[in-house]
Amino acid sequence: MPVLLDVEWLVIGYLTYMTAVAWLGGRAARARLILTSAAAADAAFIAGLAAIDAPAVAIAREWLPALQVVICYWLSGLLFVRPMPGLERWLVRSDEAIGRLIGARRLFDRTPAALVELVEFAYLSVSPMLPAGFAVVVALASPHDADRFWTVVLAAGIGCYGMLPWLQTRPPFATMRMDAIEARRIRSRALTRALMGRVSIHVNTLPSGHAAGSLATALAVWDQVPAAGPWFLLWSALIIVGSVAGRYHYVVDAITGVLVAVAAYAVRVCCVG
Repeated sequence: MPVLLDVEWLVIGYLTYMTAVAWLGGRAARARLILTSAAAADAAFIAGLAAIDAPAVAIAREWLPALQVVICYWLSGLLFVRPMPGLERWLVRSDEAIGRLIGARRLFDRTPAALVELVEFAYLSVSPMLPAGFAVVVALASPHDADRFWTVVLAAGIGCYGMLPWLQTRPPFATMRMDAIEARRIRSRALTRALMGRVSIHVNTLPSGHAAGSLATALAVWDQVPAAGPWFLLWSALIIVGSVAGRYHYVVDAITGVLVAVAAYAVRVCCVG
C-alpha cells in the first residue's frame, strides 16, 4: 500500500465523511452523486500519486494540498439544503449586539477610506495566501516540512467546511442591512462581489473558513519561518476584519474560525509533534 502523508490521510478522511453525510436523508440525488463521484476520484488520485516514486511527483504532492483546500470547500457546498432561519436570526442579533457594544458603526464611519479599501481587498486574498505561505516556507525554512505545514492549514479549513451540512446559513450581506457599507462607496467591492459570484459556494461557513484558513497559514508559517510569521499574522488579521466589515461573515463565524485555527495548530505542534 502506498505510504500516505498525514495531510493526505486527512483529506481522505474528510472525503469519506462528506460522502457518508451525502447519503443521509434530505440530500438531493444529483448533489449526492456528484459528491460521491468526485470524492472517490480524488481519493483514488491521492493514492495513485503516492504510489509513484519520482522526485517530480514528490514535489507535486507537497503543493497539491493547496488545491485540496479548494476541492474540500466546493464539496461542502453540495450539501447545502436550505437556510436555518433560527440560527440566522441568532447570528444577526449577535452581530448587532457586538456592534453596539464596540460602537462599530461610528468606528466604521471614521475609518480612513484607504484602510476600508485595504481590508475589502484583503478578504479576496485568502486563496493566494495559502500557497504564498507555503512558498515562503519552501524558500526560507531549511529543511522545510510540507506535511507539517499543510496538516495545520487543511485541518483548519475542513474543520469549518465539515460543519456546513449541520449549520446552514446565508452570509450577512443577504440577511442584514448594508447602509453603512454602501454609504462608504467601496471601489474594490464590485470586484469582490464579481469574483464571489464565480468562485464562491454562495453560502456561509460557520466557523469562518476565511478566518481559520488565514490564521492557520500564519501560524504554520511562523512555526517554520519565525521572521515571516508576524507579517502573515497581520495579513490574516486584515482578512478576518475584511470578512466581518464587508458583511461576508458574522462576528461569531470569525471568532469560531480563529478558535478552529488555534486548535488545529495546537494539535499538530503540541500533540502530534
